[in-house]
Amino acid sequence: RDQAAGASAAPEPPEEVLGPGVIDGTSADGPTYYVALGDSLAANVGVDRARDGYVSRLHNWLEGRDGADYGLRNFGISGETSGTLIRGGQLDQAVAFISGNPVAYVTIDIGANDLLGHLGSADCSADLDDPACRQRIDSTRVTYSVNIEEIFRRLRDAAPDATIVFLRAYNPFSLGFGPAVGFEAQSDATLDAFNDLAASAAGRHGIVVADGFTPMSGTTASTTRM
Repeated sequence: RDQAAGASAAPEPPEEVLGPGVIDGTSADGPTYYVALGDSLAANVGVDRARDGYVSRLHNWLEGRDGADYGLRNFGISGETSGTLIRGGQLDQAVAFISGNPVAYVTIDIGANDLLGHLGSADCSADLDDPACRQRIDSTRVTYSVNIEEIFRRLRDAAPDATIVFLRAYNPFSLGFGPAVGFEAQSDATLDAFNDLAASAAGRHGIVVADGFTPMSGTTASTTRM
């Protein structure tokens, strides 16, 4: 109760920088494309209109910065994991599109759903260092490492000249309660280490890493409405 009462002191959401996008959907034609893959963030979950999602915002900003007309294809699917991205068809569809069209930019956010189900499980509810919890997390790290390597390899092979950007996942449990809630710090450290796996793989494939983790630390009580 005392911790909840202190939530009002959580940081305010940052001011908008990019502003809303122009494309209020997931697809638009153009001579060269920006292609997005990912989970609920790419799929615009949490906003009322697609133009308010990060993909459309970034698309609009890139056009302004580059002075270019970019088409858009957003393949994001809510709830996607690195495994379902590979097996469920999203990666296949994106690679097929990239291989058949001129593409300048590719962004991908994937991995949060691989881990967060474990962080919210009964095994991990008391302590992330519990042996059953550690077994869950360690097993997922191994699987994710293999999956992300395949995903990055296939994207780079399909788009050898494109700028590909991987977005590090934020921690939805980083609510801003501070050290009073040990799980917050533990889950921050666990997810950040998980992000490092993808960042390491990104380096091997010439992929840029964008930090979606640090700016969100301690803010999610006010930034995600969770």
